[in-house]
Amino acid sequence: MALLEGMSDAFFAIDRDWRFTYVNAAAERMLRKPREQLLGCKLWDEYPEALGTSFELHYRRAMAENVSSRFEEFFAPLAAWFEVQVHPSQTGISVFFDDITTRKSVEEALRQETALVEALNRTGQTLAAELDLERLVQLLTDEATRLTGARFGAFFYNVLNDEGQSYMLYTLSGVPRESFEGFPMPRKTDIFRPTFDGERPVRLADVTKDPRYGQNRPYHGMPKGHLPVRSYLAGPVKARSGEVLGGLFFGHPETDVFTERHERILLGIASQAAIAIENARLYQKQLDAVRQRDEFLTVASHELKTPLTSLQLQLQLIARGLHAEPPVSGSRQEERLERAQRQIQRLANLVDSLLDVSQVAERRLELSREPVDLARLVQDTVDMQRESFVQAGCDVLLKAEQPVWGEWDGSRLEQVLTHLLDNAAKYGSGQPVEVAVNAEGEQAVVTVSDRGIGIASEDLERIFSKFERAVPVRNYGGLGLGLYLTREIVRAHGGTVSVRSRRGEGATFEVRLPRIM
Repeated sequence: MALLEGMSDAFFAIDRDWRFTYVNAAAERMLRKPREQLLGCKLWDEYPEALGTSFELHYRRAMAENVSSRFEEFFAPLAAWFEVQVHPSQTGISVFFDDITTRKSVEEALRQETALVEALNRTGQTLAAELDLERLVQLLTDEATRLTGARFGAFFYNVLNDEGQSYMLYTLSGVPRESFEGFPMPRKTDIFRPTFDGERPVRLADVTKDPRYGQNRPYHGMPKGHLPVRSYLAGPVKARSGEVLGGLFFGHPETDVFTERHERILLGIASQAAIAIENARLYQKQLDAVRQRDEFLTVASHELKTPLTSLQLQLQLIARGLHAEPPVSGSRQEERLERAQRQIQRLANLVDSLLDVSQVAERRLELSREPVDLARLVQDTVDMQRESFVQAGCDVLLKAEQPVWGEWDGSRLEQVLTHLLDNAAKYGSGQPVEVAVNAEGEQAVVTVSDRGIGIASEDLERIFSKFERAVPVRNYGGLGLGLYLTREIVRAHGGTVSVRSRRGEGATFEVRLPRIM
């Protein structure tokens, strides 16, 4: 008995009438009853909750069939897991047991962590396989909502509006989109700001009890008809560069739903989502590049064939004129020759543009700076473009009253001016075009304004990209390189080029150049 009493394992003995005959000190502690209360009492009277469980099954087998067994079981009244060994004896059964609640908790935590890692891996693989950005973001929202156990989930991601300001578009999960369509986009209020600024996740047991809640106009809380969110969990989705791509937001109508584990799930999904979104963006960029290339080849083929066809026609007419009877007049032949020369120049300009693009791509755009009177350069370029304006039916109003000197590459700036003037003639709808040159302190400013078709606000930035255009190719010619080269040449001079325009109200391009002397 002394040996049993000194054991760390709990031990008790039961006779064939199911009465306790011995209980050691360790068993007394684990069973949470003094041994004096247990000795002589029936097991099932003291612990009726054991009936119908593994305890009863193994105890009765040992008693009736003389079979030893070992098992693990959770005993609800004591809120504990036990590892139990049951051995038959001549007088009844002997039971050794140990409290393994801590071990079971660790095992359960490991199981949950393993399941979480596997779920996150599956989610990551699923997200990585989706390259369509819109479908990817919806899939992300659905998966994150499911894994966090949220009732409602949303992903708001950063885009730019017409004025270049950041705002949020969104996908939803667990609720129809119509439920949010009547509400404004979220703002950087005290609750939302940490997510939109890329800080750590925010987890609130009851958002309505948070001191930051209800402090902002006009709603001072949730608008009427808003989803009944009480538990709140949100976190940023950040790219490797540190850019905040957007934020994941989760809600539940009950309080205290989200735990630290859910927060870790959010962090895991957010990191995988950032990689998937960046991959989808890169894929879309490559698709756009292929599309631009194909469009460019189509347009370039058309643009190169047009002057070639005209040139071929003029040369044929000249050849026929040389052998015609009676001979074609010299003035008529000179006119045809001039037309041929214009087409040759047009071809040369197209080829030069392509070579310039190649130089820009390889960062080989070199400048030969020298003192240049920009006012004179603009005037000369306008004079060279007079015929284009006459054909377009546009008058040109030039304001270049004073010399504007600086150290620039005159031939490159002539390209810039030619591109801007060509655009004004092409899209000016036969309305007057105004060109102005001014000196503003250390800067020279050139503006070219037309009153033509204008540019849609969503296209204002895009038109400066390579091969981009804001009008259909079938209606207006060109390679889509003029404004791209204009921006790159101006940037090489340390300047800027911008545009102000609205659809149907014309456009004003402004070039600012530092006057380096």
